Amino acid sequence: MKQKAKHIAKKAIKYFLEISAGLVALMAICVVGIVLRLSHGPIPLDFFKPFVLETIQKSDFAASITFEESVLQWSEKTTSLQLVLSDISVFNENQLKLGNVKRLGF
Repeated sequence: MKQKAKHIAKKAIKYFLEISAGLVALMAICVVGIVLRLSHGPIPLDFFKPFVLETIQKSDFAASITFEESVLQWSEKTTSLQLVLSDISVFNENQLKLGNVKRLGF
């Protein structure tokens, strides 16, 4: 009985390690793909806009914010990834424009 339990445990560990190795390899391939894509220029994140706007609206910030474009880019100055928003406008509760920023990265 103990022999069978050990055999099952060894098989389970083997499958777990194979799956883990596969996931690590998949993540490495994804990272290499993103780095290669970033080397050709910024990655547009148009699908990201509704999430950012929704997050800002849920905050206690009294003004509303709009922006035209969001991209993910590699910053050579800080050697890190940056989320860059372009043409940002801030409006108060009466929809009067409070300010405009051409480009903002974080």
